[in-house]
Amino acid sequence: MLGSVKCRKHGGLTPRGIGSANFKHGRHSKALPKRLMARYKAAITDTELLTLTSEIALIDSLIDERLRRIDDETSAQIWKKAEAKADEFTDARTAGDADAMKHSMEDLLELIYSGAQQRQNERDLVAMLDSRRKLVESQRKALIEAEQTMTYDQVMTLFTAVIAAVRQNVSNPTELVTLQKEFTRLTETIGH
Repeated sequence: MLGSVKCRKHGGLTPRGIGSANFKHGRHSKALPKRLMARYKAAITDTELLTLTSEIALIDSLIDERLRRIDDETSAQIWKKAEAKADEFTDARTAGDADAMKHSMEDLLELIYSGAQQRQNERDLVAMLDSRRKLVESQRKALIEAEQTMTYDQVMTLFTAVIAAVRQNVSNPTELVTLQKEFTRLTETIGH
C-alpha cells in the first residue's frame, strides 16, 4: 500500500484517528500532531507567558526613585527665587559691588541648574508614567484575551464531542476516513 508501512492484510487498512472505534479524545492519538502537544506542554510550564508584572514592578521602582529626586520646591518657586537673585545682581552691578555681583551670579546659576534638573526629573517621571500606563494596558489586554481563549483541554473536549457526533451520524467507512483526514489537517493548522 502506497504511503503505508504496513500492508493491507496486516493493519494497513485499519482506520486511524476518528475512524477508529478506540479513538476517544485525540490527546494520545497518533492522529494528533506531536508539535501541538509539545507547544501545549511548553506553554503550560511557562509561568510568565502572559504577564508583565515584573516589568510593571521595575517601572514602579524607577518612578519611586525619580519622585525622591524631585524637590519640594516647584518650578514656579525656583523661577521666583531666580528672578530675585537677578534683581540682586542688577542692584549689585548698579552699586558697582563686584563681590555682591559674584555671589548673586553664583546663586542665580545654582538656581538655574537646580531648576533645569527639576524640570528634567519631571520629564523623566512623565515618560516613566507613560511607559507604566502602556505596560498596564498590555497586561490588561493579555488578561482579557486569556479569558477569551480556549485552553487545550477545552479544545480537546470540543473535538471529542464533534467526533462523537460524527461517529453517531456517519456510518460509511470511506466518509469517516475523509473526515479523519480533514480533522488531521485542521489540527495541524492550529498554532500557525
